[in-house]
Amino acid sequence: MLPNFFVIGAYKSGTTSLYEYLAQHPQVFLPRVKEPNYFAFAAPGEKRETPVFQKSVKTLDEYEALYEKAGGFVAIGDVSPEYMTSHSACRTIRASVPHARLIAILRNPVERAYSDYLMYRRDGKEHLADFSQALEAQAERAARLDPTGFYISTGFYGEQLARYYELFPAARIKVFLLEELQSDGPRVLSRMFEFLGVDPAFVPGKLTVHNRSGVASSYWIGKLFQYKNFLAPLARRIIPRGLRTNIRRRIEDSLQRPALPPEVRQSLIETYRADLQLLQRLTGRSFSHWLE
Repeated sequence: MLPNFFVIGAYKSGTTSLYEYLAQHPQVFLPRVKEPNYFAFAAPGEKRETPVFQKSVKTLDEYEALYEKAGGFVAIGDVSPEYMTSHSACRTIRASVPHARLIAILRNPVERAYSDYLMYRRDGKEHLADFSQALEAQAERAARLDPTGFYISTGFYGEQLARYYELFPAARIKVFLLEELQSDGPRVLSRMFEFLGVDPAFVPGKLTVHNRSGVASSYWIGKLFQYKNFLAPLARRIIPRGLRTNIRRRIEDSLQRPALPPEVRQSLIETYRADLQLLQRLTGRSFSHWLE
């Protein structure tokens, strides 16, 4: 069995929170593995040297096994933001699931880039304390497939979604905004559920924010994030899920978010201006407020 809907992105735009909300719906099935990314690497010749590939599902058998218990569910999903940045995922999804429904949740690309940077700072993988310097290093980092080399390029939503609009009917693509999900979650989720063909009246029990970015407020908090991949499996074995969620939320609440310098913001706005105009033409929505 394969999914019949995909949340294709974007990175740092609320996909982790959305995964948690969708998973609560009794008619929606999501595998325990968030971001299987299978279709991003399924095409022949697709580059597999990236760190993302190492943690992704690599074979069709392994991917289908994620959905062994999906029988009886109306909406069966895959939440993998790698699908938006991938150049081939749109084609492999179209070939395997031609009638798939596609959801994209987007965030102001300037804020997205800065949040991405703060996440890598939080996790100890970004060593430059100056965001401007990190932006100047993008080309060199991207050339060696360093994950910190894509702060800017990941936010070109128009270019990325154009690949999907070329292959899928517009009626099967739904674009939502993180700011709307945060300001009126029940209404946005109702529209999303309706799009997926499940009960739109269902309201998830908790609409909290997951996977926040920021700079660690102490040495030990920083170490927790740096070693989270090692600590998480251990925590899952000995700490109940609800308590783990509360602990993580308290830790994330302690993160500090330095202000984005105005001159850097304006520079990024200009970087994204043409792409946002393309996004407006594709979706029929206005994104002029992201250009202010």
